[in-house]
Amino acid sequence: MVTMARMDLSTCSGVLLDAKLAVGKRTTKPIRAGQAISGAAIEDSAGRRQSAPVTVISKFGSVEAKTSGVAKREGRIGDTIQ
Repeated sequence: MVTMARMDLSTCSGVLLDAKLAVGKRTTKPIRAGQAISGAAIEDSAGRRQSAPVTVISKFGSVEAKTSGVAKREGRIGDTIQ
């Protein structure tokens, strides 16, 4: 759970000033209760799980083909996966 609190951030850099920026993200390292969250401590959650339906897009020059497929591994939205 993310909550907003008043803190002295004069010695901190890169901290999130809006809790909405942490929604839907996952942590990259442990964050203690009451600790300010930096942008480097969170990342986008996986957008697609293995075996999830995906759209396959193949591009060659100005030609583009799209079809449905199944993800063979996890990936974030926008990632290239097998």
